[in-house]
Amino acid sequence: MKKKMLAGLATGLFMFVMANMVSAEIYGGIDFPNRAVSFVDEWVSYEPTTNVLPPYNDPSTALGIPDYSPGFNRVSLGDEGVLILKFTDNSLTTSGDDSYDLCIFEIGDQIESTSVTISTDGSGWIDVGNAAGGTSCIDIDAFISSGVVLGERYSFVMLTDLLPHQSGSPYEGADIDAVGAISSAPPVPTITCRGDFDLDGDVDGSDLAIFAADFGRTNCEAEIIGTWIGDEDNGQADSWGFFFSCDHLDVVGPQEWCRGTFLLNKATTPYQIDFFITASHDEVNIGKTSLGIYQVEGDTLTIAFNEPGVTERPSSFSSNGTRVFLLNK
Repeated sequence: MKKKMLAGLATGLFMFVMANMVSAEIYGGIDFPNRAVSFVDEWVSYEPTTNVLPPYNDPSTALGIPDYSPGFNRVSLGDEGVLILKFTDNSLTTSGDDSYDLCIFEIGDQIESTSVTISTDGSGWIDVGNAAGGTSCIDIDAFISSGVVLGERYSFVMLTDLLPHQSGSPYEGADIDAVGAISSAPPVPTITCRGDFDLDGDVDGSDLAIFAADFGRTNCEAEIIGTWIGDEDNGQADSWGFFFSCDHLDVVGPQEWCRGTFLLNKATTPYQIDFFITASHDEVNIGKTSLGIYQVEGDTLTIAFNEPGVTERPSSFSSNGTRVFLLNK
């Protein structure tokens, strides 16, 4: 299941970062590592009751960071009303521990609860419990045994108002200000055209250039090409995916990603790899090189990198300051 899940991430342009996380920002007393990006971006469906009237029936007020002011920037659900929201520039994922992953910012004179379900595609829903009202956070890892998948990325959140009736017209039901992912991952990419190699939504000359650059190649390093799934050697059960093509490497980890090109040197022991970062969750690393070493033994890849910009290469897989990953094909 882990391999199937991470293999799906290979369709994105998100990849391995040897980078430090950007500074978190605090909203409502809660740290959000991805700052404003952490919050939902679109509303998909809104089904309030007749006791919700303007200006409290605008679902767009639930988007973005918490910004409630009295009488403004909240959407009321009505008794048993439903609101479906979507992350587009990030996604919700698991933390791998009992930390909170998802927060619902509910405001108003009454503290009103909602049931919370999440989905990867907006059709199959997983119950992750209730938000008690006010600022309420949920550990979605607690629901791994009932449908949540470790490391999966969820784009959709459904909130349903729970009885009893506590407030009336014009703002009946739970009042939603914002919904944010503390455990935030790269967005789930959507590929609609097989020829859209750069995933910009158009099949054009830039895609042809990508195809032409690799057309007819027979010198790809077959030993390392493919999908490798595993963990960082740090004592935690985190999930990483390394996706090697002929000259590109894409890696996705918990709340970290980056993409780039690579060069191999097989004249040394262990083999060497230079990773040139062209895209990253942390822009400070774009344009930097991460120097590494690796070895392949059958279907096992051990690979180690120093941080981007460090001019020394790891001398071994146990060098200080080196990040080591143990992966299987």
